[in-house]
Amino acid sequence: MDKAKIKQLRLSLGMTQEQFAAALGCTTSTVVRWEGGKSSPSPLAQQSMLKLAPLLA
Repeated sequence: MDKAKIKQLRLSLGMTQEQFAAALGCTTSTVVRWEGGKSSPSPLAQQSMLKLAPLLA
């Protein structure tokens, strides 16, 4: 999942970076690094993000 998709998902859910991090069980700085393209989420983190996606419906 690329940085733009991560940010788009977070914003679509109406979450701050802090809320998104809490929902995923990671730190805010981790979300900042993902959205800034400095690192990529692990496969486990990506699965967690996909589980949040149905909340958009």
